[in-house]
Amino acid sequence: MAITAMGKSPKTGKDIPIRIKGKHRPTLSLEKKSSNEVGVSRLTLGAKGIDGLRTVHGRVVEHLHPDLRWPLSIITYKAMSLDPTIAAVNNFYDMMISRADFKFVAPIQEDGTVKAEVQAATDFLNYCMGNMEDQTWQQFIAGVGTYRVFGFSIAEKVWTTVKRGKYKGRLKWKALAQRSQETVKEWRWDKNNPDLLTGVIQRSEVMDATRYKQTDFKGEREIDRSKFILFRFDPKKNNPQGTSPLDGAWKAWKYLNLVQEYQAVGIAKDLGGIPVLGIPVDKLIEAAADPSGVAAQTQSSLKEMAASLHAGDRTFAIKPILYDDQGKELYTFELQGITGSGKQYDTTEVIRQYQNEILTVYSASMLKLGQDASGSFALSDNMNNMLGFAVQHNLDILRDQINIDLIPQTLAVNGWLFEQEDMPTLEYGDVAPRDLDELGKYVQRVVTSGAMTIGKNLDQSLREAADLPQATYDDDDEVPNEFMTGKQSNAGEGEGTSGTGGSQTNGDNNTENK
Repeated sequence: MAITAMGKSPKTGKDIPIRIKGKHRPTLSLEKKSSNEVGVSRLTLGAKGIDGLRTVHGRVVEHLHPDLRWPLSIITYKAMSLDPTIAAVNNFYDMMISRADFKFVAPIQEDGTVKAEVQAATDFLNYCMGNMEDQTWQQFIAGVGTYRVFGFSIAEKVWTTVKRGKYKGRLKWKALAQRSQETVKEWRWDKNNPDLLTGVIQRSEVMDATRYKQTDFKGEREIDRSKFILFRFDPKKNNPQGTSPLDGAWKAWKYLNLVQEYQAVGIAKDLGGIPVLGIPVDKLIEAAADPSGVAAQTQSSLKEMAASLHAGDRTFAIKPILYDDQGKELYTFELQGITGSGKQYDTTEVIRQYQNEILTVYSASMLKLGQDASGSFALSDNMNNMLGFAVQHNLDILRDQINIDLIPQTLAVNGWLFEQEDMPTLEYGDVAPRDLDELGKYVQRVVTSGAMTIGKNLDQSLREAADLPQATYDDDDEVPNEFMTGKQSNAGEGEGTSGTGGSQTNGDNNTENK
């Protein structure tokens, strides 16, 4: 096998590539070279490695446990989503994300202006958002949120032509229709590039044959990759199914259900002890010898009665009154109490532990504050920040997929072909009102310390944050004096005794001396 190396030309003395055959090959040099000396002409531009995703006949088989492996995972995820703790978290996420103010924005150039053609395309995208025919934008957002249960969500792009108005003749979204995860049979990848997803096949087993009888649905249907947006949570190995957040909560949920069931049975059977039946040995032998005899039937009835005892309707027991020759009862029944210290565990505390583990997976532990006896304001602030980051992460997933998929395709089919720097983007606003108390403290500190000056832009931003009307300015740079209180805070100067508020001596009368 021949290889290529560098050698000196006998005529010019310059480095030239030479071909070396046979066993004598040059030793690779490990000395450092400048970037100009690297052989970039031989750089491989295409992919050489693989993502390593394990699949069988178009199905992903990454999970070791069958309950979390497709398609059985669908049943597991649907059961888990009915759990009150998980349902509460998902409802909270849906509520917070639905509060976000989504809009398409045009990029601003260095001179502070927006290109007219880019602005026109951006206006059309906002028109599409508000004028879908088969669903609303909020319904689309709610459908996307199902990836927090199943790990992924498919939204098929259904197009229609604008019939009238300013955008007549252009293609808009009729719907960004959700395609149920349980209809997914398998995924399709490119034959020449196994890492390139080309489509998804919906299966017919879950379809209503009568409903689709009059359509051209032939039992299975493939949706081309260009026809749908794929939203995924934590897509390790470029897994089209993503990773369901419920995977991390599965074990806690499983044990939680088990303990809750034991607790319910324990409450139902709370009779003050364990039912104990006393049966003579000869009757046991007789029942074993003749399973259809009277003794066997009597024992079977007594066992069934004891097993069905609980603190509801079955709080009584019927005991046969039979005596032996000495007048001693043949059958006895009593409730045997538990000796010693009793139970060494509290089922309520165990249930709370598993619920907290589930909430931790979702970064939503703050939802339990107020229900438990423990907690602090500092802990609440930290948890609130974590939950805020988690909500923002979900918003980023939605925004990024629309920016890289839906926007370029929508503009392209309508004749707008922009460079990346001119492409409009989807942006979202705050999902929760600003904490004005914290904002006020921050502004007070930076303004009074001289790190920031009060100008028109700051005044406008603060009024907007507080949802207050904007003021009219005579000067473009400074806030009019009549808008200022004329008071200066001496926070941080260290004068007077320690303390807060008006309790200081010769100090500042601010709420907190910060």
